[in-house]
Amino acid sequence: QNLSPDESVLVYLARLYETTAPEKSMQCLTQLEQIQLASIPEDARPDIDDQDELNAALRESLPPQLLNNMGCFLYQNEKIALARGLFQSALNSCVQAKEKTEDTDPDALVTTISYNLGRTYEAADMWDEAKKVYEGLLERHSNYTEANARLTYIALRQSPTDEGPKKIAKLYESDNTNLEVRSLYGWYISKSKKRVANLAEDNEQRHFKHTLQYHDKHDRYALTGMGNVHLLFARDMRRDTEQDKEKRRKMYQRAVEFYDKALQLDPKNAYAAQGIAIALIDDRKEYSAAVQVLSKIRDTIKDPSVYLNLGHVYAELRQFARSIEHYETALSKDRARDVQILACLGRVWWLKGKQEANLAAMKTALEYAERARTVSPDQLHLQFNVAFVQNQIASLAYGLQPTQKTLQDVQEAADGLKEAIETFERLSKEKSPPYPSAALEQRANMGRTISKQLDRAMQSQKEYEEKNAAKLQQAREAREEAARVREEALRKAQEVETERKQRIAEERAQMVEEVQRHAARRAEDDRAREEAELTNDSETGDRVKRKKKPVSKRKKKGDDFIAEEDDEHDAHSGESDAGEAPKKKRRLERRSGKPKADKEKAEKPGKYKSSEMVVDSDDEPASEKEETTTRRRGNASRRLADDDVEEDE
Repeated sequence: QNLSPDESVLVYLARLYETTAPEKSMQCLTQLEQIQLASIPEDARPDIDDQDELNAALRESLPPQLLNNMGCFLYQNEKIALARGLFQSALNSCVQAKEKTEDTDPDALVTTISYNLGRTYEAADMWDEAKKVYEGLLERHSNYTEANARLTYIALRQSPTDEGPKKIAKLYESDNTNLEVRSLYGWYISKSKKRVANLAEDNEQRHFKHTLQYHDKHDRYALTGMGNVHLLFARDMRRDTEQDKEKRRKMYQRAVEFYDKALQLDPKNAYAAQGIAIALIDDRKEYSAAVQVLSKIRDTIKDPSVYLNLGHVYAELRQFARSIEHYETALSKDRARDVQILACLGRVWWLKGKQEANLAAMKTALEYAERARTVSPDQLHLQFNVAFVQNQIASLAYGLQPTQKTLQDVQEAADGLKEAIETFERLSKEKSPPYPSAALEQRANMGRTISKQLDRAMQSQKEYEEKNAAKLQQAREAREEAARVREEALRKAQEVETERKQRIAEERAQMVEEVQRHAARRAEDDRAREEAELTNDSETGDRVKRKKKPVSKRKKKGDDFIAEEDDEHDAHSGESDAGEAPKKKRRLERRSGKPKADKEKAEKPGKYKSSEMVVDSDDEPASEKEETTTRRRGNASRRLADDDVEEDE
């Protein structure tokens, strides 16, 4: 932690962590890879911008052992694509290493890495590429048993009835002492054998027993296989009497002994632990304990059998949703055409449909049963399963209320029931029927009775749907009429609202127009007033603001105020005899609230320097005198320019 990591220390740590903590081992190898990538000189690095592509190119300069080990860890973690890339880089690294040092023969490394690359092709269902890799290995090493075994396995997967059995027989004949070959042959027997009533006559049991007796008594695959054989026989044993139950219990106990021996040799043997969990379920009905064991196994191995067994347990616990989920997971793990899983899915969907009276679940059960029959059409029990589900669908369709089914459902159930009756009759005539012939014939007769009931149910369902259709049509028309009325009311309301908004808009437009007219009129008045206040300048001729004449100064003579210009006017008036008559002048008198006569009596003569009254000309009319007096009273507070006043008057 405190020093720079040492490569040899990382290698030793990876080796120590390999079995106890694989993820830590992978971390050590990854750190070692980064150190070695960083140590590559710049002149040896290719000119690649993308970092991932650059690392992939640089890895070909690393030791192939490191890349191979990292690929193995990725393969175990199901990161198949990454593992395949590392194995390919390791092969290229081997080629470069051979070019650099001629004395080094990397054939052993190339063989191992090529085999691992072929396994990644298998995991990705790239069968042709895997076959090319294994065939190339056999061309260089014809006695490479593992490569030959993988080719045989691929043949069994692709052609389980023709080429596969021929290849496995040839392989077993050529190398029957190899434990890997014997294990593969035992797997083939378990998939292809016919069931027998006597355990001693079972080919799989005899094969594994021979392996334990004459080859390796500690072979873990053979021990686990023997446990599986005893477990299957115990499950099929009779349990009518106490003696039968005791024999069955001892058979389960024998299976558990084989599993226990395998676990002693390999405590991490998840398949043996799974066998013990199955024994707990079948023999002691300890479902909860079995679920705990299987859940731990599921986290350890990714084999479809674990999910298949969990599906069985949850089906027994009536947890159908979880059961279906685990069956589907098992089916998706490279076993899409597995008849057993398809049949189990059909069964659990049938149980779900029966418990919930769900016709859709029943139809799903029929689909899985038909898929299983399609994969293996010669299996009589699969044909029986299809007919059985069809019969169950017919019974359910007859018992459901008219509101829970349709005429099409009843018609499909009737058609399926006719096919089921024919299947029951055909199976009853087989040499080895899945059920006694009498029971099959009884089911066929029961199916005919149900068929008559379905005919009546079909007629009543048709009448119900016709009446219901009429009611639905009436209700639909009523809803449409109500919707039309609502739409009409909404349309009218929208029209009223539109008219109101239009009226408001017009009123607003009129108001705006009136305001604009008023503003224009005011602007015009302002321009006229400004124009009136302007005059032509006598010197420049420009328009300038009119100047007011200065107000004359007045001279105070006693209490009377007489404008100085009056004398001038008098003088001028005397000079204007050649033309028009001189204008009449008004003399201003002092304002007083008393009448003129009273004032003359009340005032003492000689008090003022001049006379109290300024007498106008005798030719001035009386009305004009009154008007002059009134104007004097109203305008006494302002000072008048004599010329302007006389011109205005």
